Amino acid sequence: MAEEIIIQEEWCNAVDSIAHASTTMVALVCGPKNCGKITLSGHLLNVLLQRYKACKSPYMSGDVLPVN
Repeated sequence: MAEEIIIQEEWCNAVDSIAHASTTMVALVCGPKNCGKITLSGHLLNVLLQRYKACKSPYMSGDVLPVN
């Protein structure tokens, strides 16, 4: 069974702001390890896909490792 994902209210507010923007947006989600970057960006993508049924939304997820 899939684990339930709980989205913080702050994240929901940020996603709503981006989803209802009147201009083209680019979202860069960054933060420390294990803070929920992929969860937040996946939630944003789902909201955008529901709002704009025929949108073309490129999605890239990846970790950038520091250079020593």
